[in-house]
Amino acid sequence: MEFRVNRAEPRRDRELLLKLGGAGFFQAMVAGHELKLFQLLADRPGASREEIAQGIGIPVASVRVLLLALCAMELVSRSEAGGYHNADWVAGAFTGEGPTFATMVDAFHQLIYRPLFHLTESLRRGTNAGLEVFPGPGKTLYERLVGYPELEGVFHRWMSNLSSQGLPPAVMQTLGRATHVLDAGGGDGTNAVLLARAHPHLKVTVMDLPSVCERARARVAAEGLADRIFAEPCNIQADPFPRGCDAVLFSRIFNIYGEAQNQAFVQKSADALPEGGQLVVIPAMVCEEDETGPLSAAFLTLYFACLATGEGRVYPTSSYEGWFQNAGFSTLDCAVDEYDNAVLVGWK
Repeated sequence: MEFRVNRAEPRRDRELLLKLGGAGFFQAMVAGHELKLFQLLADRPGASREEIAQGIGIPVASVRVLLLALCAMELVSRSEAGGYHNADWVAGAFTGEGPTFATMVDAFHQLIYRPLFHLTESLRRGTNAGLEVFPGPGKTLYERLVGYPELEGVFHRWMSNLSSQGLPPAVMQTLGRATHVLDAGGGDGTNAVLLARAHPHLKVTVMDLPSVCERARARVAAEGLADRIFAEPCNIQADPFPRGCDAVLFSRIFNIYGEAQNQAFVQKSADALPEGGQLVVIPAMVCEEDETGPLSAAFLTLYFACLATGEGRVYPTSSYEGWFQNAGFSTLDCAVDEYDNAVLVGWK
């Protein structure tokens, strides 16, 4: 039989398809992660469809479905011999020891995407309607997570992974001048441990919700730093900050809340600090001054509006300038990196 194919020049609406099919493509990446396909290809590069099916325990037909998506997304490639390989960045992102990109994928999959289905309703109400996916007391994701220990673990592994990449050198240097740092909303103590290891003279007090402080105490005890790192239950929104520190650190906090709350954070820090004390805000993702981008700021703002608190967003640097000035800080240094993350250091 003579078989002829007349194929038109393909029209590749990749950008449009990624926008329309983003949820499905993300789930394909999740499946590759959860089924350990990426791990198998890291261990056995060049594996065939049949070998993959046997290795991860799903039908060959299902493997074909998944591989078509992952290859089209350029996460996996197929050789001329018919074997499959991870893209160069994928193996290191999803496999190996220690924190990986997978902690972020788990957080997006288990915490963020179901609530985002309710984005339109959140915008209509002006509040985080997506939080209803996780019933319980409290008006923020952080309060609700107390009732979901497994999800709370997912969230803090995500945050710890981000923090484990290290504090910016400028932050390590400036906080090295302090003697006692208040780590407001300090989570499981990752930043506190980094600071205490780098500066043997430094004491750090982590302030967070009671269940989070338990995680921090366990982490600090395991690191052998319980004599210099302390975890104190605190509602950082409602409670005053204790005096006796000469530096206050906020990490990944200000984007969570509205402008009034952020002004209150800066003012409470100013009230607790002595003359010459410093307030450090890291890494505060910032948007362009006209609030037209970038994409990372846009997505994070959707998360805060629909799920986290219903009031937070990504702010331009001018907002921080106003908050620090209103609280009486004499100096504010701001450095923005190539990922639109700002490091802000204010001196009282």
